[in-house]
Amino acid sequence: MAFSKKWIATLILIFIFSPSLSSLAQSSKISLDFKDADVRNILKLIAEVSELNIIIGDEVKGRMTIKLVDVSLDEAFEVILQSQSLGMVRNGNVIKVTSLQKLRKEEETQLALKRSKEKVEDLRTELVRLNYANAKNMIPVVKMFLSEHGSVIADERTNTLIIRDTPENIETIKGLFR
Repeated sequence: MAFSKKWIATLILIFIFSPSLSSLAQSSKISLDFKDADVRNILKLIAEVSELNIIIGDEVKGRMTIKLVDVSLDEAFEVILQSQSLGMVRNGNVIKVTSLQKLRKEEETQLALKRSKEKVEDLRTELVRLNYANAKNMIPVVKMFLSEHGSVIADERTNTLIIRDTPENIETIKGLFR
């Protein structure tokens, strides 16, 4: 890729104003001056200067003209992301840059996965022996307190309810029979 004089001058300015950054720091000031530059290349340049690992998603596309004078590196990064409707997720020394839509979808997917794991992982089975009530007759009452993944079975021989549900619901149900 052939660098224009502006690119070289900008690179020199960046290296002068931000010596050996280990993260995006507010105190380091930079100047950027690009005309019709590829957003991916600008982000790569910021990655090199800040010594951060930046992963750029396939949906990050477009060109931009930008002129920033004496702004912090993190502020410049944020302005570039906002102007292109992009977002980032930071994990230690790695920053993932992608579209806001994709970030929302990933968040929703992770939340749904977390909820489904909680529902399945938290299920516990307990036996509740009844003294003054018939276990079979108590099933409709217990079902009112079960979660959607919970279940109840009556063992008529021992007059015991076998309840499988979340620990909170089981404690509530046990409280009914104390």
